[in-house]
Amino acid sequence: MKYLLFDTFGMDDDEVQLLKHTYEALNDRFKVHFIHPSEIKSLKVFDRSFKRRIAGSLLIRTPLTACYLIFTKIDTKARVSPWHNPSVNGYRYQVYAISTLKKNFGRVFIRKKSTIDRIINLFNPDTISLKADRAFFKRFYVIANEKDKALAAMTASFRRIIDGVRKECFITNIIDYTLVVEHNERLKAEKTIKMVEFANSLSVIS
Repeated sequence: MKYLLFDTFGMDDDEVQLLKHTYEALNDRFKVHFIHPSEIKSLKVFDRSFKRRIAGSLLIRTPLTACYLIFTKIDTKARVSPWHNPSVNGYRYQVYAISTLKKNFGRVFIRKKSTIDRIINLFNPDTISLKADRAFFKRFYVIANEKDKALAAMTASFRRIIDGVRKECFITNIIDYTLVVEHNERLKAEKTIKMVEFANSLSVIS
């Protein structure tokens, strides 16, 4: 089947079924095309270790825009106790949505604010805020290497889209014009669809 164009080596049957279900759900909602990672120019923002973990990639087209989904293989054995059974498989998929923005943000990192982030805010000179929208910056931890550029690009429309998916706990990275969205949960079809919709919504804001 088509989804087996992905690297499934070392994955258990449950994880492959999650991949299959995710691919089929995406294909039902969007125009989906398999694409080789070498064709994705946006991957230049990632290092070699990330690229070595790529298991497959998709081009997702909608009527107004498009984005890429990158599926990587994560070795979860490194995250468990040192006495785990070495015969037990420890791989899973992690997905990233990549799209191109219309404005140059510089380097920006956004995630839902945690208690630790509230403490970090006090000491990190790169955290940013905006008096006109204090509610947003109370809910999200935002850092930027060029504060003025980032604040100018983070319009009210941009912030509304970010705020609209805060329950999903997406992690948003922006490198100049390149948007990278990720989350730390196990692969889920519904969440992956929301990632695509989120990335595409941000990419059409002028």
